[in-house]
Parts: sequence; structure tokens; C-alpha cells
Amino acid sequence: MLNDDIDYLHDCPLLELRYDLTNSSNRLLTLFLDCNGNIKHENREGRILRLTVSGVYYFQYVAWGHVIGYEILDRWSEGVTKQTEAELKKHQDMGFNVPSLRYTVTFHSGSFFELACEDITTATIKRS
Repeated sequence: MLNDDIDYLHDCPLLELRYDLTNSSNRLLTLFLDCNGNIKHENREGRILRLTVSGVYYFQYVAWGHVIGYEILDRWSEGVTKQTEAELKKHQDMGFNVPSLRYTVTFHSGSFFELACEDITTATIKRS
């Protein structure tokens, strides 16, 4: 089930995406989204949303570089493609601890990413 903090996210510019590999036991993916006027959530409106994905087991990002300006988040959905699900099942069958959270995130440009992770947390950041 989608986290209440992310299920409403759409039409927010992606300001930054970081994939942190410094801790091999807890790889992190961090997204910074601009919520200025793009969502109707009283605690997020006009702020930067930091979304941290922890325990990243699988991350695949296809980015189209022809975009002028920011990538704009289109949709955050539960699940991954059948092909990705089959690959993750192979890992489970080999005894790896594959997390159950699986998402596909798409952007207006056609860029997208899929991930399998342990947890997602959000925090708002005031604009400086």
C-alpha cells in the first residue's frame, strides 16, 4: 500500500536525486521535490519535500536528457514491471532478503525508475 505521504505526489518538479552507496548494508535514494503550488497538502505546500528511500535492494532509472528545466513527477505507483518482478523472485529463490516494497515512479518526460526497498520516509524543508 502506498504511504500517505507519497500517494498524492504528482506534478512536482524533481530538484535533485541522490543515490548514496556509502553504506553497503543500507543504500539510500533521496529525492528533493518542489511542492510550490503543485500539490494540495497543507503541510507541504510551498516547501521542499525530501523523500528518503532506505534499504534499496533494486533501483533502475531510465532518464531522458532532452528535458528543458526540471523533471516533473507524473506518478508514484505501487509495483514494478513483470520482468523486474521475475528478476526479484530469482533473488528471493536464491535466498536473498528482497524487500516487499516495490514502486514505479514516472515523469512527464517519459523518464522513470523502479525500486524495491525497505522503507520510505519524508520530511519537509523550509525554503531558505
